[in-house]
Amino acid sequence: AAVLGTFPSIYQMLPRGRHMALLDTDGQPIHDLFEPELWKQQKWGLADPDQAKYISAFLPHVADQAERHAIALAYQRRTLNSARRFAEVMDIPAKPPASLRLMLVAGDAVPTKQTMRIMSNGRLETVAKGPGDGVVLRRSALLDERQGDAALGRLVSPIGWYQSLFLFSDHLDLTKDPVFTDNVLHFLLEYPSP
Repeated sequence: AAVLGTFPSIYQMLPRGRHMALLDTDGQPIHDLFEPELWKQQKWGLADPDQAKYISAFLPHVADQAERHAIALAYQRRTLNSARRFAEVMDIPAKPPASLRLMLVAGDAVPTKQTMRIMSNGRLETVAKGPGDGVVLRRSALLDERQGDAALGRLVSPIGWYQSLFLFSDHLDLTKDPVFTDNVLHFLLEYPSP
């Protein structure tokens, strides 16, 4: 948890609160997963006291454990705030230049954690699963903003996808799938350039 907690991309991949991916102990949606106090309160990542021995390895020049913990929490706070800004920018609809075609290749038939709930003991429990690759939900890969009844309509995403290909494969095996290779080569070699 401490090592992963130093990777900015881990925080950047957090689901948006509006997608109701995390519920509190009462089953109510948590709307801001980028809130540093939530992480501190739940003792997640670098805020977990059990990670102290790993944090000391990251900060060997800091002798005091309380000071190391404060440095780790400050880093986590900065990284969460930066990830929030990253998500806000990603949510701005943008049309790619005519010369750029964005293609998504993702898994979508493997049950993937969709909604988690914080239990009274602080652990997370899976409440619902959805289609994905076992790690990333289909709707997350698409940055699909459809909710409720709107989910039956056409894709709503700030990303101007030109094309998408969904495979029955898990996260790590996607690129090993011959269907992936055949289709990507076809798109690269046969589709005319814009």
